[in-house]
Amino acid sequence: MRFLGVLSGTSADGIDLGLVDFTNGIELIAFDTAPFPPPLQQALHRLPGPQATLPQLSVLQADLNRAFTAAINAFLKNHGPVSAIGFHGQTLWHAPAHGASWQLGDPAILAAATATPVVAGFRQSDLALGGQGAPLAPAFHAELFAHQPKPLAVVNIGGLANISLIDQSVQGWDSGPGNGIMDEIAQRWFNQPYDKNGQIAAQGSVNDALLATLLQHPYFHLPPPKSCGREQFNLHWLLKQIEQPPAPQDLLTTACALTAATIAHDLVKANPKTVIFCGGGAYNPTLIQHIQHFYRQFGGRQQTTFTHSNPAPPEAIEAMLFAWLGKKRWCNEPVDYTPITGATRPGLYGTIWHA
Repeated sequence: MRFLGVLSGTSADGIDLGLVDFTNGIELIAFDTAPFPPPLQQALHRLPGPQATLPQLSVLQADLNRAFTAAINAFLKNHGPVSAIGFHGQTLWHAPAHGASWQLGDPAILAAATATPVVAGFRQSDLALGGQGAPLAPAFHAELFAHQPKPLAVVNIGGLANISLIDQSVQGWDSGPGNGIMDEIAQRWFNQPYDKNGQIAAQGSVNDALLATLLQHPYFHLPPPKSCGREQFNLHWLLKQIEQPPAPQDLLTTACALTAATIAHDLVKANPKTVIFCGGGAYNPTLIQHIQHFYRQFGGRQQTTFTHSNPAPPEAIEAMLFAWLGKKRWCNEPVDYTPITGATRPGLYGTIWHA
């Protein structure tokens, strides 16, 4: 009952691998993030969106397969065999309105190259059942944090941000941007992969006019179920909203405030007793402070407790999710995403590719 969850998040900052033992509950055994080879990471960051050509995508797929294989084999060499790998891959394009969500990484190749069964295609299973294909985390959050005080909100801040609301039932949705736009600004103007500890954003000022314009995006006013992608919220979109962008430092601070304000707005509506932060954004104190500031400003309850995920580290939760989904499919256990993604019924999520 040991399963390995593998993914590359929308930030494309590396390959996350989480080994989980399900013998007695949910126990994280090991977690690691394998860096992408620099040329591959640069290709992912520079991928020209809708203008990407088939030759570009074919080569990118092959390069990703090699990177995933190397990371998995190195991990298994150190931590031993597993029953199966729950594999999500690298999201390339997410368009639920068209019934589409595209992840790169070939499970057939990975199964053969790692000599381990691979379970993949979780988003496609949800789309097939009429759902948005995302977010997939809330059903897992409900089980992982079952003993936390309710109502509970789990805020996962990766390239995008999503919220799980857990009480008598489980709901979940993408709130909007996470770290993605901030990462793009840090890479473009500060020669940094991301704003470590929110140090740059802490020194800038929020451009209130730009923030107000950004918050008018229709997505933020849609009711759940809803999900979004980097093709929707990115630096190019942000810069199109204003004729004269502010100084780069203030631009990053404003992007930080955008993520914080959209998360806080949804948290106020959810009215949780406890908020747990996970994902890479949990380590950005400037972002967390902005979220708490907007939460109070928007009328959030004073007694809400804000904390980080425990005992599993915040950055490991998403890899654990795909280990959990892999285990569910391996054991033929259906998952119910009907109140989360809008799927029409519970179902078996993922397809098994045998080694």
